[in-house]
Amino acid sequence: MPRRPVLLSAALAAVLLQVQPPGFPGGAGLCGPSGAQAADAFVEGIDDLPLMPGLVPVADQALVFDKPGGRIVQAVATGSLDASAIRSFYAETAPQLGWAAAGEGRFVRDGELLRIELVESGQPGQGRPGQARSGTGGPVTVRFMLIPQ
Repeated sequence: MPRRPVLLSAALAAVLLQVQPPGFPGGAGLCGPSGAQAADAFVEGIDDLPLMPGLVPVADQALVFDKPGGRIVQAVATGSLDASAIRSFYAETAPQLGWAAAGEGRFVRDGELLRIELVESGQPGQGRPGQARSGTGGPVTVRFMLIPQ
């Protein structure tokens, strides 16, 4: 199964994560400790998919299987971000990394299917996976699932 070179994808992801160039009012881009972490953060198990700044990985919920038929990855991240901003980030970023859109929160590349589901956290019974409400800016859990197609 062909894969994109990790170094090329990582460099592209680093370029995509640049928020503000130095010298702009309100900050110096991704400088400083938290910015440096954000620029280097990728979804666990999916080495070339950047973790949106503001999301924090939930390490004890990561699951990675690499088998002859393809990889199976589940990774989880949380953050107090707007669900529509998260959807927009991945809708713009994933295609630039070779993923073709295959429906809302779904992307395909090289025989693999990537699903990105959002659930509003801290709200028992509120919403289903992929159904986080937009505009709340409250805690959101993002589940990344990668499976062979």
